[in-house]
Amino acid sequence: VALMVETTTRGWNRLERARAEARLRDTETRLQQALDASSMGTFLWHVEQDRGEPDARLLRLFGLPPGTSLNLVDAIPRLHPDDRGPHLEALNAAANPAGSGTLREDVRVLLPDGSIRWLAVTARMVFEGEPRRAVRLVGVVADISDRKRLEQEMLEISEQEQQRIGQDIHDDLCQQLAAIGCAARSLADDL
Repeated sequence: VALMVETTTRGWNRLERARAEARLRDTETRLQQALDASSMGTFLWHVEQDRGEPDARLLRLFGLPPGTSLNLVDAIPRLHPDDRGPHLEALNAAANPAGSGTLREDVRVLLPDGSIRWLAVTARMVFEGEPRRAVRLVGVVADISDRKRLEQEMLEISEQEQQRIGQDIHDDLCQQLAAIGCAARSLADDL
């Protein structure tokens, strides 16, 4: 009886472990498909060692081949010069144990072909120890180039429309002032 109970228990435990592993594989597959569909890459950055663990999608977003290492020292020169300082400031703020530990920022990446890609970085710092210190930054990066292009186009359209309205107001006002001037001269001549 004890042997049957032990065998049944072991069998049940194996079955439960197999079910848990299957659920984990399904969850991992769903996550990978969602990341692929959303053009997002993931990363883990070990702060103290400046060691990055980018996935293949993140490397593609940076225009790099799979298997390339990417740490902070490598990533900063790949950013647009105007974004380097603000990005470092945002990283320092996220690494501050007294702060929120979050990083949310849009940056431009200089691709090897000379083009620019806009990326949205969303990450959270992991703190450990006493006193607390930043040890890992875990996050996702999304390609927002299309959104940024659309925002720029909308801004240009808005500026053009403002100029057109300003010109219309100017022209209309000039016509009205000219008409008032003519009427005033005509009235002065009649007097």
